[in-house]
Amino acid sequence: MTTRRNHHLLILAAMAFCSLTTSVQAQPPKMKYSTKIPANVVIPDRTETRLGALEFVDGFPTEATAEKVWDHIDFSRAIEAMIMTTPAASLQGSLTHRPELLEKKVNGEILHSWDGESTWTY
Repeated sequence: MTTRRNHHLLILAAMAFCSLTTSVQAQPPKMKYSTKIPANVVIPDRTETRLGALEFVDGFPTEATAEKVWDHIDFSRAIEAMIMTTPAASLQGSLTHRPELLEKKVNGEILHSWDGESTWTY
């Protein structure tokens, strides 16, 4: 009976030791592509911008931060597309509402101006 009791105590002690060592070893996993950051380099977890606060975890943006940045990029590209097409739309509007710009009078004859020459210099 004493041998059996000692055996149970030994098993219990081994289990307690194993549980303590695993809790000590339980650290965040090291990612495969993570680089050790030098102590003198400061990387903030939160940055204030005109978009609002951008938050990062270990240098990677959170879902909310990524969503804000992608929305900003989409908006910027829409503005760029509008600005880039404004000259063409302006020219089309000018030609639609002022058809006389399409014709030039040279020596009394009407010439249709479909070349790259400016229509308002004559």
